[in-house]
Amino acid sequence: MKASLLFSIKLFLLLLFLLFSTFNYASRYFICGPDENGCYDEIYQYCSCIPVNEIQQNKPFCFNDNLTCTPLAETPNCHPSSIYPTQNECLATIFHSLPEHPCTVTTDAFCLEHNSYFCAPDGNPSTCRKQVNNR
Repeated sequence: MKASLLFSIKLFLLLLFLLFSTFNYASRYFICGPDENGCYDEIYQYCSCIPVNEIQQNKPFCFNDNLTCTPLAETPNCHPSSIYPTQNECLATIFHSLPEHPCTVTTDAFCLEHNSYFCAPDGNPSTCRKQVNNR
């Protein structure tokens, strides 16, 4: 009886942790600047917000000819010279022209508050649009 109760409490706490983790990560974005200097205070309105791929962000990504970054696992014919170690380095190549100057992680609320652009999950600049803040 006591072991069963302890197991139930541990299971409940684990589920609670997973639930809060999901909410915390659901609105994380990379914010990338319009050039090699990245994104900073005076230019947030020109920066682009791309959803963090929470599952594969730290796995290799493929930089595609059409200015997109896709998980290498989903891009089997990616040329070896187009493979980047992480989503951030791939996106930095699109927006900053340099993988060494990474984008920073922020929230959708920050992007809305600063009137930044929102882009498709693959980071294609042609998909970036302003969104209306209905909050």
